[in-house]
Amino acid sequence: EERKAFLETIVCEQDIYTEDFIFPDWERVRQRLHSDDAVVQICTYKDEESTKYVAMVGDVDTGRCKIVRLPSPEEIQFRFNDESMERLDSILWSRLLPHALHAHRIFIQPSGSFHDLPLEYTPEVWEKYDVRRISSLSALLDDYPSSAGIYSIALFGGLDYDAAEEARPVYGSFTGAIGYFKELTATKTETDDIAQLFSSHNQPKALFQGKIGTERAFMELPTYSPPLDIIHLATHSGALPENFLTSKFQKEHHSIADHFLGRCFVALSGANEALLVSNGTYDGLLLGSEIKVLDLKQVNLVVIGSNSSKSTTDATLDVPWNLNNSFKKAGVKTILGAINSSIGDEATLILMKEFYKQLLSGRTKHQSLLSAIHHLRTTEEMKYDQPLFWASFVLIDALE
Repeated sequence: EERKAFLETIVCEQDIYTEDFIFPDWERVRQRLHSDDAVVQICTYKDEESTKYVAMVGDVDTGRCKIVRLPSPEEIQFRFNDESMERLDSILWSRLLPHALHAHRIFIQPSGSFHDLPLEYTPEVWEKYDVRRISSLSALLDDYPSSAGIYSIALFGGLDYDAAEEARPVYGSFTGAIGYFKELTATKTETDDIAQLFSSHNQPKALFQGKIGTERAFMELPTYSPPLDIIHLATHSGALPENFLTSKFQKEHHSIADHFLGRCFVALSGANEALLVSNGTYDGLLLGSEIKVLDLKQVNLVVIGSNSSKSTTDATLDVPWNLNNSFKKAGVKTILGAINSSIGDEATLILMKEFYKQLLSGRTKHQSLLSAIHHLRTTEEMKYDQPLFWASFVLIDALE
């Protein structure tokens, strides 16, 4: 509330707050970074009419922090095309970069609808800067050890959504809201190819396909010894409408954030049975509220596929962000996800295979994704060079 009042006061009459401003934990963050780093934290507050956005920009070299008013994502009217990417440069980054003159590497924490924009891939920053998306400023205070190309992985894909693990009574129908989960045949190829890649590098793998990619199997992942480094989820994800409550979801939630996490889901084997409202513990719908209480501190990376199901039309419930938040609360170091679900199976397969190929060669997660994007954009006579195919893949907290 104090921050909201402060932002309302200083931004209502000017585009840039000219006095120096101090981030919470700014000095601690500064000590962990380099002189050519900068930090951008996008914040929101609401007035009587709409949601307002500002950015707090911190220059590590000078120690100065400025506050800049931003246009709303609705004003930007972003589409995944070249014109929109250039517009992000002209009306967003042009306001931020003058306050980070000494920066080469920029850490940016989005907020609200800015989570859904490919902020790190605009032409200006792509050519000149190293932009890293972070979940919070406190993430910059954590340690991110490199695994030097040695990983173990659990792969979920090619799942049978009709394979019920437990017999359950029917109380009502959810199918009118989103329809049944359709089989994703391409995800079997995706997980097969990645598993083969790990085998060729003599790296441990666990492959969950068909009927065995259950919620129970996922819940048992924290018990694996040695611990798993990567969890790859090539499946549907989405959000439950507010009027659809599984017995698990009906449990008390203590905050608005928990309420949102309890509605977001990842679909696993047998998930279609859960659409008939189950009272089982392992019903195939892995909720964000279930993920956040798991102990996944040993997991280096979670990859969440680009297959988004039709779900609630509630604009306040950002599915990718809430799922990412669930995994971060569980202790996962880094997340690779998609901010757009229209990428296509073939482009996803090409990028994922190249990403893991680079990762297993010893490159960092950040380097591996950039190389995979370059590979995708230049393969098959530039077939996938449009931002629609590659600018949707974002890493969160790739800070090793």
